[in-house]
Amino acid sequence: MIDRLSLCNEVLAPWGFAEQCAYASRLGYRGLEVAPYTLAEDPSTISDAQAMQWKQTANDHGLEISGLHWLLVAPKGLSISSADAAVRNRTRHVIARLIELCAQLGGSYLVHGSPAQRNAQTGQSHADALARAVHALGPANVVVTGGHREPIVDVFFDGADSEAIAGDRHPDGSAHGSGCTHSSALAAHLALGFTPLQAAHAARAIASAAVRDGLRELGEGPGPVDVFGLRHAARPGAHTGRSAASPLA
Repeated sequence: MIDRLSLCNEVLAPWGFAEQCAYASRLGYRGLEVAPYTLAEDPSTISDAQAMQWKQTANDHGLEISGLHWLLVAPKGLSISSADAAVRNRTRHVIARLIELCAQLGGSYLVHGSPAQRNAQTGQSHADALARAVHALGPANVVVTGGHREPIVDVFFDGADSEAIAGDRHPDGSAHGSGCTHSSALAAHLALGFTPLQAAHAARAIASAAVRDGLRELGEGPGPVDVFGLRHAARPGAHTGRSAASPLA
């Protein structure tokens, strides 16, 4: 007996679902991981009653439907990274229905898979594709930071327009904490009333400067960023105000 091991059902796709269940059960499997395209040409149109029937069929053969995978193979034309907003919106609605379908079938997880439906399009950067893919999941605005890409360019996407936010790379700087600095600066500027795009530009500039001025000599490995100008404040005569230390630090 293969305890708690599920069979990916697309390997049996030419068969009907009941035949798939019977064969998997005879082999000793205790579950099926279902590719929705094997159930219907458009899995988003599967009714609640149909889903319950398939769940019962699996249960009748001693199986559970553990989850779904290869989510966006059908219907044709889906993409979470497409430059076409209508395609992304349609894809988002299909994903939302598949989440419901997974629960109705008794599944507990979804594996996206479907590489062709999340790849960068011709002439599209991977950062832009990623921004559009994340946007398809619900947020109003997305920022993909440059990280270690060449060139080091952040991408801002608001659902309609994509804008590149360029900046300098500081390979000899200290980058530990740069991500936290960027997100904190972004949130702070939003709280101050800046538009999301303005906040993204400000966060890019602040994080870049913090890396450039990083405390390279502090600790082992990449040193921490210096977002507060601590190096300057530590110079003789540079600081004339009050200082405070946290007892919890």
